Amino acid sequence: MTKGRIPESKEEAGDYVKNADQYLHTADGETTRGETLGMTSDELIKLRGFKTSAFSGNPLLPGILDAQFNPLKQNRETTVQSDEWLKNFGDWFRPILVRISGSPFINDTDRLVLNIAIPGAHSTPTGQMTEKCLAQMTLLGDCQVEMKCYVSHDAKRAALPAGADGVQVASRVDLVELEKDEEGHDIPGKVVQKPISSATECTTKDSYSSASFIHKVEGAHPKDTVHFFHRWINTKHPERNGPWTGPTSTPLL
Repeated sequence: MTKGRIPESKEEAGDYVKNADQYLHTADGETTRGETLGMTSDELIKLRGFKTSAFSGNPLLPGILDAQFNPLKQNRETTVQSDEWLKNFGDWFRPILVRISGSPFINDTDRLVLNIAIPGAHSTPTGQMTEKCLAQMTLLGDCQVEMKCYVSHDAKRAALPAGADGVQVASRVDLVELEKDEEGHDIPGKVVQKPISSATECTTKDSYSSASFIHKVEGAHPKDTVHFFHRWINTKHPERNGPWTGPTSTPLL
């Protein structure tokens, strides 16, 4: 959940610090975007420190949030450490965000990345989302599919990006149909592959409010092929819905 500019959930706060660190260190002429917005070089170094202490990039020496998000390493100690990290990061960065919000150089992209509302306006970000919805799928049997959606291939946790309040899944089921020989007889093991190129060719659309969910493919049977497309959505502002990603095609269990 987000309350204010920095999310309260560790998953979202982790994504926030990674995005803020990358963005504020981006070159902006002869300086960085963070310095243009009023941050000092020491503050940018400390921001990088918060990010690397949370996500080390080294599996042998995991960061605080690396460990907390790993079911094999998560324990009472990692929970205490991640709680402390979240509090310390928020206490340190919130005053800096106040300073940045008053910068004469702040623009809409700065506000979107840092979750800073336009003064006097609603805090909901504007503009169409550009993040792709990358789905990892696990077949569970009985035509059920576990889906976990990520904003990038290296994301540690399935999570909704800023501005999204759900995931939309478009699908089309192709019944098993065997290729035929010259005499019109079925060729065992030769399944007809029916092409699909866009979500507009799908027959069903379902929406979920979480980045992790179990999707039941209705009207299908095991061995039928189902084609999926995914995108991030904002149910209150559908004009912001992100681009479709897909297709991902798989025979059902």
